[in-house]
Amino acid sequence: MKDFFLKFIWVLFLPLSVLYMVAFVVAKKIICPPLLEYNFFLTEDIKEMEFDKNKKIMDFKPDTFFLSSTDGKPLRCRYYNFEKNKVIIMCHGWTANMCNYLKHIPLFYSLGYNVLLYDQRYHGESGGKCTTFGYHEKNDLGKIVRWVEENKKPQQVGLYGKSMGAATIIQYLAITDKISFAIVDCPYSDLCEQFTSVLKRACPYLPPRLMLLMGNIFFRLKGNFNVKSVSPIQDIKKIDIPMLFIHGANDCFVPPEMSKKLYEAKKDKKHLLIVSDAPHADSYNISPKLYENIVKEFLNSYDLV
Repeated sequence: MKDFFLKFIWVLFLPLSVLYMVAFVVAKKIICPPLLEYNFFLTEDIKEMEFDKNKKIMDFKPDTFFLSSTDGKPLRCRYYNFEKNKVIIMCHGWTANMCNYLKHIPLFYSLGYNVLLYDQRYHGESGGKCTTFGYHEKNDLGKIVRWVEENKKPQQVGLYGKSMGAATIIQYLAITDKISFAIVDCPYSDLCEQFTSVLKRACPYLPPRLMLLMGNIFFRLKGNFNVKSVSPIQDIKKIDIPMLFIHGANDCFVPPEMSKKLYEAKKDKKHLLIVSDAPHADSYNISPKLYENIVKEFLNSYDLV
């Protein structure tokens, strides 16, 4: 009987140990992923992009500086001062950096906005040992907004972000009343659902919920956050400002249904654009004219231009 019991424990323990090791490795890659460099986004098209009397985007010299997050992480920022009275803050996504948004500066310049770009914690030249998918990043964004308000005193501040940046914006908007509008491109509505969806595709032979349960232990230890605490679908109900939701119809990473859920959960002052044939975070590249026209129509409809 004793031998049988020991064999039973061993048979149970071994697969669970292997599963935990796999979950640990996957969790580490999720919150400590390899990052894209600035040069990845500094393509020749970006370098040669012209606007405002044949000036190139690279001709503008932004104010570059660091701010400190509430928990002491340095946040790299660039402020493009076009001598406007409004500011748009742009929040990049997972593994990217601020340079991913250089291509959007001409649009918001034409609409009367100064632009602030920054690297989210762990990304680009900012500090931090991992990313937390908006849990700590929402407070980082709060520090950025506070700097803009205290140092630039704009008439209004707007937010624009994609993927994790969009989800960060939604989480921040639930705890502030200082923002005039937000444009969120391909946000996830719930981090547990997002991870489960990705795990089902990446590890089809492993139980995703058990993997997530084990991975969450690593998230708590490394990132000091609980994956269940990141749920923009709960935050959206607290937001009353105008919001434009954008999503690619062919997004296989963050399903477009997530933006639809967020759109439906918001009470009012909401607009939704689903871009045909667009994969994840690529709606602008697929349909730039449509994208820009919808942004302009959205801002004009609330007298934000």
